[in-house]
Amino acid sequence: MNDNRVVSARMRVLGPYFCISYALLLINASSLYGTLEQRDGFTVVFFVAAMAVQTFLFLLPVQLILSLLDWIGKWRAFHFVPGKIRKFFTLGWYGLAVLGFGAIQCLIYIDKTIYRMFSFHLNSFVWNLIITPGGIESMGGDPSSRTSSAMIVGTIFAIQLAVLLLLIFWPGLRRGLTAMAPRSVRIASLIGLAALWLFQAGIYGVCTMRDSLGPLTAAKSVPFYIPVTFTRLADRLGVHVVRDEDEVQLRMRKMGQLRYPLNPIARTADHKDYNFVWLVGESLREDMIDPEIMPATHQFAQQSVWFANNYGGGNGTRMGLFAMFYGLYGNYWFEFLPLQRPPILMDLLRKDRYQFGLYTSARFTYPEFDKTVFAGIPTDELHSYDIGMGWERDRKNVTDMLKWIDQRDPSRPFMTFLFYESAHAQYHFPKETIIRKDYLEDFNYATVDLKKDIGKIWNRYLNSCRHLDTQYDRVLKYLRDKGLMDSTIVLVTGDHGEEFMEKGHWGHNNQFHEEQVRTPLILWVPGKPPQKIERLTSQLDIPATLMTLLGVTNPPRDYSLGYDLFGNETRTYTVFSDWDSIGYMDEQFKGTFPLKGAGFAQKKVTTRNDGPVADMAAFFSSHKAQLLEIMNDMTRFSSNTQSRR
Repeated sequence: MNDNRVVSARMRVLGPYFCISYALLLINASSLYGTLEQRDGFTVVFFVAAMAVQTFLFLLPVQLILSLLDWIGKWRAFHFVPGKIRKFFTLGWYGLAVLGFGAIQCLIYIDKTIYRMFSFHLNSFVWNLIITPGGIESMGGDPSSRTSSAMIVGTIFAIQLAVLLLLIFWPGLRRGLTAMAPRSVRIASLIGLAALWLFQAGIYGVCTMRDSLGPLTAAKSVPFYIPVTFTRLADRLGVHVVRDEDEVQLRMRKMGQLRYPLNPIARTADHKDYNFVWLVGESLREDMIDPEIMPATHQFAQQSVWFANNYGGGNGTRMGLFAMFYGLYGNYWFEFLPLQRPPILMDLLRKDRYQFGLYTSARFTYPEFDKTVFAGIPTDELHSYDIGMGWERDRKNVTDMLKWIDQRDPSRPFMTFLFYESAHAQYHFPKETIIRKDYLEDFNYATVDLKKDIGKIWNRYLNSCRHLDTQYDRVLKYLRDKGLMDSTIVLVTGDHGEEFMEKGHWGHNNQFHEEQVRTPLILWVPGKPPQKIERLTSQLDIPATLMTLLGVTNPPRDYSLGYDLFGNETRTYTVFSDWDSIGYMDEQFKGTFPLKGAGFAQKKVTTRNDGPVADMAAFFSSHKAQLLEIMNDMTRFSSNTQSRR
């Protein structure tokens, strides 16, 4: 047979084969429709459009690779290759078509199965459980489930092979399908798919601006969906869309579907209404609680319950504060934000008619704490001041906060919160708090040499922490002078840490290194004796601790993933989050797992203090139970997940 005719035959098969595989993949993925939380017409149209585009994109790389190989087969030099080798090339090409399209079908089947069980898509976290010996069993699998899965995978490849053989050996079928899709129809189909992509991307972008929940939640059901937003462009154009009444009502209905809390909150009748003073320092590391650097805070720690082995909920402000108010992993941020669901702790305080004086030297709108942690709090109780340097803002906010406490209604309990910016890069401070004179005076991001200047940058940070100490001290002295310590719980902590090239990075929000995730936690509780606690604790434990002190009798697992710090249970590991990853840490190991499918190769396992480990496989083999527990906890309070407890 002439080689050009062989090549032509391959391509005559590939077109119909792609179309049939595309239809089969749509059928395969269609069962994800059952996971939609809303099924109004608008949401369903978005879901269908997004799924049609996404499944096409899944198959496209295989199609392009096969086309490229076919093009190589047309090279003139290829004509001199012996006929047997050309036949093997053609057989290999057909085999690659079956393997490639079949692998995509299997990937979607596995992904939709995982999503229907755990409400998130295939990612490095799940993949490690699947490929680790015993991992399937830890997820509840048994020999029969493995057999069933193998049969399904085998069936998928058998179908793909059968379709290919039919197209090769049944010319009439191939010609009929080709006649149904002439060149003009194929071009129109590609244009239609491009239009569908623009349509669904536009819907998602507009719904992001409006917080319209239908398409936003439907997008979660589409495997590896890539969102498109243009909020910043809208802001630049001055477009601000106000949510309508129906959307607000929908949000309230959805709030009840979050399964948060799992059970109604119960309390003792004689619970105490403590005042709360919640002080959070931006980028405050645990090792700053030192008699030389922060003497007043160090003294306060020695008079309080000092959790000296504490870790934040993440390596950034967003996940740090989310953890300390909700006691949940950071992946829940993306469910709670569009619903504007405040934490149960804030629900209790509002129910008890607390007075709120909430202050920040940054903004409550970014990250969106006005729509999460403090959702529902009137705007006149949210005080942002972001003019001047961080230390100047902190001084004004402390003054305003103490004035507010003076003017409160003394017959009602109060909660005040202050987010300090003194220790935020570029680490500004007044002259009177300089304790390290050899600091970098001109901290210019454009000209700084981190490796050369990091020692002097570190000294800037120490000086800024010394100023932070003076502002903590102002609040503590005020509470003592006013006789409020006997009725007030005082919490001093940081949102996350800060790295200074100890592990090759500067700042935060980029790694789960020890320096970025370890934070101080100091609790003053009236009647609790001073104590320094060295066991592993987390900011995830704060809500369970405070809720118990407020008389809540529910087990913490009803509303959080933390422990009561004064209870009998202790944690053996902790969890961190950032925008798209989750981190695990115990006394020996630390693991980082991207939650998006594209991050498979970015998983890593180190020692607790970020050193190399000899055998990553040993970690996964010995930690199956912990990883499965985290995987379940990541959807424990999700609206479309049935309890697995």
